[in-house]
Amino acid sequence: MSANNIAIISLIINGIVMVILTITAIYTKAQIRKQYEWKRRKTTQEILDRFVFGEFPELRDRLEEHLGCKIWDKNQTYETIKNEFDKDKISEIDRYLKRILNIFETIAINIKNNIIDEDICYEYLGFIFTEYFRWSESFVDKIVIESKDHTIWIEFKNYGKIWKNRIQGEKEKYNKNLTSLGKNKL
Repeated sequence: MSANNIAIISLIINGIVMVILTITAIYTKAQIRKQYEWKRRKTTQEILDRFVFGEFPELRDRLEEHLGCKIWDKNQTYETIKNEFDKDKISEIDRYLKRILNIFETIAINIKNNIIDEDICYEYLGFIFTEYFRWSESFVDKIVIESKDHTIWIEFKNYGKIWKNRIQGEKEKYNKNLTSLGKNKL
């Protein structure tokens, strides 16, 4: 066998090895992405389970049932109730509202940093999140002004606006279909 033939066979073998390595790398990268997405969805579910079964329901009940805040009433906001209730009751409302908004801020930060999935959180929390955003907007503004820190609950405010617009844009679609599309299967 001549040196040229050996060189050609060597090039062919090296080419085949390169193709196999490229295919393996592409497949491995796809598997890593799939695994990452699965873990992100699992983390999302765990966080939402903690939201549903953790501190939030107790805080919400305290705020809505015991203190008389009607978060779902479009005619009521923090601004409208602050003159209706005495100072002690407003102070108690503020305390519970801060804790709720901190929970929402944590979720929003996790979404922003791609730790949890926005679409899944939106399906669970879109309506609740945006109603608390609408109801508490003047409270948030008050705290920002008092603290002179515009970053307080900034992600809560950002996602409150984004999700509010998303809900408005999807209302017609939901009225026709009565369902929303889920995530793609992994």
